[in-house]
Amino acid sequence: MAQQVQLRRGTTANHSSFTGAAGEVTVDTTLNTVRVHDGSTVGGTVLAKTSSPSFTGTTSTANLTVNGLVSVSGNTSVTGTYTVNGNTVIGNTAVSGAFSVSGAAYGVIGTLTDGSTITPDFSTYNNFTVTLGGNRTLANPTNVTAGQSGVIYVVQDGTGSRTLSYGTNWKFAGNVAPTLTTTANAVDALFYTARSNTSITVNSLLNVG
Repeated sequence: MAQQVQLRRGTTANHSSFTGAAGEVTVDTTLNTVRVHDGSTVGGTVLAKTSSPSFTGTTSTANLTVNGLVSVSGNTSVTGTYTVNGNTVIGNTAVSGAFSVSGAAYGVIGTLTDGSTITPDFSTYNNFTVTLGGNRTLANPTNVTAGQSGVIYVVQDGTGSRTLSYGTNWKFAGNVAPTLTTTANAVDALFYTARSNTSITVNSLLNVG
């Protein structure tokens, strides 16, 4: 498959009836093919036939409908409506129109490494969990994008009585950081939204488990 795939229109169709302008691409989930229209009135050239159709480069399209699993290892830019009726595994997706998912959508919970200073990398996950083995500092996260949001679960170890201080970019109501639940194995949730890459608003929900 070519390293760069430009989608002028994303559709799903049977390979025998697909028509369109040269260069347009269809994902045929029935036959698990990725097909580019080569200028003929029907059919087109098969780019890939795999168990899961995949694009290995950057894709861009006005509208893209996915009815099966599509894996995109590069970036996807959609200026229209992106509709997912199956599963989609992607690198990065920028959507300036509507984003519609008929199945479940979720963010994986990444585990932060415990240490005297804990530094989340916001380019890896939106949601995190960390178990405190001592009194710690939650440092300013790296790779923050304005508008990003998620939750950080802070778990006490079997000893408990662990405290957490915060970097200057974490912002709390009244400028007062919450006091964590210190019971052994207790769980507190810090819900955050990044207003900018240096200002992250936090709302805490304490003793949730």
